[in-house]
Amino acid sequence: MYIARAIRTILEAHTALTNLVGSRIWHVKAAQHDQYPYLVYTISDNRPINRLSGRACADYVFTEYMIVSQNDDVAMQIATELRNALDRVTPGTYSGVSLGRTQFTSLEGPQFDDEDDTYIVTMLFDTIVNN
Repeated sequence: MYIARAIRTILEAHTALTNLVGSRIWHVKAAQHDQYPYLVYTISDNRPINRLSGRACADYVFTEYMIVSQNDDVAMQIATELRNALDRVTPGTYSGVSLGRTQFTSLEGPQFDDEDDTYIVTMLFDTIVNN
């Protein structure tokens, strides 16, 4: 889905976020043995907005973000900057994708992962993508 390009453009332009994660912003899957902290985002659902007969003029796109860090404070700092970057981002065209509003909907964590000795924060957003 093209929204992934728009998300990446928005996140990479948010300096406070990239100061924390660098270029370690991944779509769907992180690079194997990546350095911490990093951020992975996925499109979890896509629903057309059908107000009239005919093709939907926009879609609700639901995205999930997973923040992985070895420090819970850093994980929460990243969560704050992710929200600052995306929540109510100015509607417009990003990397050729026309976005309406983006809204933060939930945060879970930080939760500790014993296997990797990391903290994980999960955040959900929904976005209107204009067709």
